[in-house]
Amino acid sequence: MPDLLVSGVSGRDCSIAYLDAGERYCRPEPQPVAQPRCTRSLGSVDCWVGPVPGNPPPQDVGDARPAAPVEPWPARAL
Repeated sequence: MPDLLVSGVSGRDCSIAYLDAGERYCRPEPQPVAQPRCTRSLGSVDCWVGPVPGNPPPQDVGDARPAAPVEPWPARAL
């Protein structure tokens, strides 16, 4: 019961079983992993974990360019 109360108040995973295993009472919050950014290169795709070189940085591979507006077919009179 105390584990449930402490976990609810702290927002972390806390358990007396962790102390028995030689760990901390509350598990640390997982740190977010940096996602790589992929950019187009000459004939390939390059992925970067740190800052992307270039000024301004190139557009990501997943970013779509806006499409040109499509003109409707002209109405034909018969």
